[in-house]
Amino acid sequence: MTRLGAAAALGAVLGVLLISPVAAAPPASHDETLFVEEDRQGDLAPGGHINLVMAASYYPSTVAQHRTVVLELPGGVTFRSAENDYAAGPCVPDASKRVVTCTTQDPVDERPALNATWFVTADLADDLPAGEYITVKTTINTEIPDPDLSNNVGTWKFFVPGPGDMSAAISAPPGPWPVGAEFDAKFTVRNDSRYGSPAQLYVRYSPSSVTHSSWPTECKPIRGTMSCDFAMIEAGATVEFTAHFKVTKYDAGGLEILSTVLPVAPDTDKSNNDAAYRADLKPSPTPTPTGGTGGGEPSLPITGPSTTTLALIGLALLVTGAGARFLIRRNA
Repeated sequence: MTRLGAAAALGAVLGVLLISPVAAAPPASHDETLFVEEDRQGDLAPGGHINLVMAASYYPSTVAQHRTVVLELPGGVTFRSAENDYAAGPCVPDASKRVVTCTTQDPVDERPALNATWFVTADLADDLPAGEYITVKTTINTEIPDPDLSNNVGTWKFFVPGPGDMSAAISAPPGPWPVGAEFDAKFTVRNDSRYGSPAQLYVRYSPSSVTHSSWPTECKPIRGTMSCDFAMIEAGATVEFTAHFKVTKYDAGGLEILSTVLPVAPDTDKSNNDAAYRADLKPSPTPTPTGGTGGGEPSLPITGPSTTTLALIGLALLVTGAGARFLIRRNA
């Protein structure tokens, strides 16, 4: 019984050791990078607020260690709160509420945390200029030496939009276009507002056999369309560019080019955000058989003198014959 009891106790100890996590020694160095993104659930406008997601390295980090992140907000932007459902640790603002220090220490037992993500909300002043970017700066410091400090400091820009109106237009020759024809189409985006704004222009075309080229560097092909990203279109400004198109195949539905402008700023009149160009296509001429009848096998082609010459000769013979008969009757 004693041996059985000792064996049972030894088995229990071994079981505990096997199922217990083994604490790995921390690495000698580890590279951390902080990312800051805007949460679209915010109200990014003067008098509103911005929601930011700050995440160190990957989520979750593979290395547990204490981290300190300093968030610096620009003028007109003040810290409201920071939340995290895990153990990222608190964020404490200074008296100005523009410099915020966040740590990954667990607030209960201060153990190093794997998770380093914060959801930060900051308020925007009523007099914050619209149509401009605000810049947020972050700095991360780590307990374990970081072999690459170049990515420990970052600046992040976020656009504060103001209401406005953008419009799109397309102009090109009217057509119709035969197969093989080439033409240029001019695309126009106009910002008729008091504020500048970034914008995207999407261009779609049909039939898909139409080829195109000469797009500006802002335009990239995406799934059968062209997407043009403009970092900023200033208030009252117009962006124009020309693209080249070629008709390679006939399509009974004709040619269609569509464009849609999507500004980042709220658009007060979306009725002019779409533009369209349409033109007919001309089919290639089909060869027709020479001679023959409407049905059956085609006959051999007619060769020799033209039909006009033959008609004149026949008419002359008819006149000569009629004259000869007249003379015969008269002599009789």
